[in-house]
Amino acid sequence: MRTSNRRRSIGMLLSAAALAVSANTVAQILAPDRVAPGAWRTLWSAGGAVSALALDPTDPRRLYASTASGFFVSADGGTAWAAASGGPRNAHAIVPDSGDAARLFAATASGVDVSTDAGRTFRPTGPVLPIEAIALDPAHPGTVYAAGDGPFVNKSTDSGETWTRYSVQGLSRTIASLIIDPNHPETFYATGEIREVYDYPGYPAGAIFQSTDSGRTFQERQRDQSYDGGAASQVAVAPSGQLLAAIGGRIYRSDGGQSWSNHGTLGTQVSSIATDPLEPQTVYAGTDVGVFVTLNGYVWHAAPPLGAVTSLALDYRHRILYAGTSDGVAAISLPLFVATSPCVPDSTTLCFGGSRFQARLSAQDPRTQRIVAGTAVAQNGAFGYFSFPDLTGDATLPEVLVKLVDAEIPPWNSDWVFYGSLTDVNFVLTVTDTVNGSARVYGNASSAPYCGGADTAAFEPSPAPPGSTVAPVQSALAASPSLPLLGGRFRATLSAVDPGTGRPVQGEALSGGDRFGFFGLSAITGVAGLPEVGVKMLDATSFGHGYWLFETGLTSVAYTLTVLDTATNETRTYDNADAYCGVADTRAFSSAGAVAPPGR
Repeated sequence: MRTSNRRRSIGMLLSAAALAVSANTVAQILAPDRVAPGAWRTLWSAGGAVSALALDPTDPRRLYASTASGFFVSADGGTAWAAASGGPRNAHAIVPDSGDAARLFAATASGVDVSTDAGRTFRPTGPVLPIEAIALDPAHPGTVYAAGDGPFVNKSTDSGETWTRYSVQGLSRTIASLIIDPNHPETFYATGEIREVYDYPGYPAGAIFQSTDSGRTFQERQRDQSYDGGAASQVAVAPSGQLLAAIGGRIYRSDGGQSWSNHGTLGTQVSSIATDPLEPQTVYAGTDVGVFVTLNGYVWHAAPPLGAVTSLALDYRHRILYAGTSDGVAAISLPLFVATSPCVPDSTTLCFGGSRFQARLSAQDPRTQRIVAGTAVAQNGAFGYFSFPDLTGDATLPEVLVKLVDAEIPPWNSDWVFYGSLTDVNFVLTVTDTVNGSARVYGNASSAPYCGGADTAAFEPSPAPPGSTVAPVQSALAASPSLPLLGGRFRATLSAVDPGTGRPVQGEALSGGDRFGFFGLSAITGVAGLPEVGVKMLDATSFGHGYWLFETGLTSVAYTLTVLDTATNETRTYDNADAYCGVADTRAFSSAGAVAPPGR
């Protein structure tokens, strides 16, 4: 509901929080605008039908495509393409080496071709027989496996320079795909074609195979018994560890590889599978008639029309799905469908703006590179935060703060997104307008992990979802002049400068618990209970360190945070010299109370 009081309050908030902010100063907005949501865009058709498509894992704007005309490389996300010298035509698969950005392999009708200069030139390396699938061993850099025609696996331990072929017991006649489980590198999965007599002699049937001894022997785990044929095409390991395989028009799933269940019949040959690290239940399937997607692993929906799809490649950070088709390369922004409207909060979802906006976050474990979902902790209709219990073991400790401001008044006429980082873990934050499906993606850079950002042109005005209401901003946290931390030994206060008048003001503390809290600036913004600065302290004395302090801002207003050790009367001060960037001070206070120089 729009009221004159609300307009005055929001106007004060906007003038304070975004005085020096424009769309050009937004930090770390990752989503490009060149692919419109909800519709496929043909990026390139000059090469004709695409037989294989892949993304460079170190640079998702670099694309590789093989066609009947040759092998092509794009360095700008599919806008411009250059032909490779001697590149393989109609390759069955393209596999970039994640450990060597310049090396990639191509499976061809005559063997394996390798490039050591990021796809500019290729040369054949062997083995001289049709190859359908290539897999790289994640536990042994330089070890490559290739399979295709016949019950053989070809192995190279020198990045494809030389190969050894060995017969494999239990493998089918033709291998369509081969992968190595990244969580269990000794375990291989393959899909293949077995010629059996069902209703018609020699009718092909697809099967799924598993090896638990690094590809020396395989066991058949699942066979298509539908009697409607369909060769096996793809096998994949989802980021969650769940296994996926396609046989004909069916998608099979397994948790351990021993038993498989049918989780969808699409009625047309599946050519490729793509999984989304940021949405573990989401799976994309390329087929003879287009792309299908499931958001829960069970119910499949047809994506916007596209035509026959031969291969898929997902740029999950920029939220773009690429498709190799009979007409070239196409792309579409994610999500393909409008999120549940209105937004429904759950353990991984924050809802803002009267349930219009949905926020989800994923983080990457720096030790294992595993991607985990952030746990959502709502505070009010305009603010919440995410924790990383899978990484820290604590579901209540804030790591990323999120605030959404309704600025749908002139001259802005948009909804603004603010986010702040209290962690050095890399994360990706996705905010979706559930009304029209548009989405914005944000994250922190490795070079500045404690920097967040402000997007003052995030979302255009749109009607609220039916039945939703915009509640006033009310904090569930009690306000006080200072913020007690770690049993009250430390007390934090905040001072700021009103950008409109230049006068100093004091922040109001909103305690979130013994180890963290927030500060509002209602004297400037006119909105009580809306956090502008987050503070977190950790007791690291149990493993030989002192007390650590983390702080981050959700505002460009100049402020100074002061932390007092009441046991020693020592203080530390922090200011936001860089807007939306925080501090991690792991030498803030020693366990004995003696203060070490600040580590920022």
